[in-house]
Amino acid sequence: MKFVALIVGLAAVTLFLLSYQQKKRKNIIIFNATSRILYIVQYILLGAFEGAALDVLGTVSSVAAQNKDKGFAARHTKLVLVLMNIALLVAGLATYKNIFSLFPVVGVMLHTSAFWINDEKTIRIVSFLGSPFWLVYNLVSCAYGSAVGDVLSMVSIGIAFFRYDVKRKKDFDTYLFDFDGTLVDSMPSYVSVMLRILDENNISYEKDIVKIITPLGYAGTAEYFINMGLEMPKEQIVSLMNEYAYEQYANNIMAKNNVAETLKKLKRRGASLNVLTASPHTVLDVCLKRIGIYDLFDNVWSCDDFETTKANPEIYKMAAKRIGVPVETVLFLDDNPDADKTAKTAGCAVCGVFDKSSEDYMEEMKKICDYYINDFSELEKIKMK
Repeated sequence: MKFVALIVGLAAVTLFLLSYQQKKRKNIIIFNATSRILYIVQYILLGAFEGAALDVLGTVSSVAAQNKDKGFAARHTKLVLVLMNIALLVAGLATYKNIFSLFPVVGVMLHTSAFWINDEKTIRIVSFLGSPFWLVYNLVSCAYGSAVGDVLSMVSIGIAFFRYDVKRKKDFDTYLFDFDGTLVDSMPSYVSVMLRILDENNISYEKDIVKIITPLGYAGTAEYFINMGLEMPKEQIVSLMNEYAYEQYANNIMAKNNVAETLKKLKRRGASLNVLTASPHTVLDVCLKRIGIYDLFDNVWSCDDFETTKANPEIYKMAAKRIGVPVETVLFLDDNPDADKTAKTAGCAVCGVFDKSSEDYMEEMKKICDYYINDFSELEKIKMK
């Protein structure tokens, strides 16, 4: 029976070791949960019932952690985590034999609690801290396969930590793209639409008008035009903008060089791709769908969705919150220096994008931004600093 237990334990060890070599949180949890089921069988074969009981609860906690963004667990995450840890503690006390019976209680609480954390680096650190407690218990319980596994798991976690968290600069997982001038070559059309309204009404404007109005959105630009002296209701101005712009966006405007190819590569890598633009959905959605990249994005937002403009730092924080990530982990890309500066103020990492319309501000953008690209093909090489 001990030989069978040893084989089962080694199989559990193999899956456990592989779990920490997974880059994605979901895969870490799946491998780990399967490993725990085999550990349960091993402990039952050895008569180490406290270990079996704790691993049963540990497996339940791992499964719950995998679904922590759904249903009751999503609404009451802290409560579920506290209840799971109480259950683990009660199980440990109920099967108490000696002081060593408490070691797996601490170990499993650390291992399972780690999976309620979103950051993979922290998962590895907390899980590593739980392994020595299991090692002591497994040696005392003669679960030598698991003991070997505990040693190897600590080595494995250490290797993964070095691979993903120390040695290699991490890829960005979350991207937030501007639309006009960044994803699509629309700035000449955008500029002609906006300036046409001023020209038709004999309103003079400064050379930097495009730089100023681009982050404002249609509604914000309409308000700016009114302040410049345009005697027309805001709603009428916005209606004209939509009318003049729709034909161009629906039929003529195309993606910039290498945009589609690069977005597809980032998507295959598992990155979250999102759009935040001043343009309204009336032109935004129809254009992205026509050029075949709309479905690559997890979220396609107009400033209208947030009832503010890209001149407000809060919009970037709100976007990050809706995506479900810290704002500092988001790479924001825009061809407009004012939008880049505001996103930087909000806490985003920022990448300036070359566009002919903002060529005069290229050096300014390079000073503001963390990164700068002349072509989208350069984007996949950018790493977190």
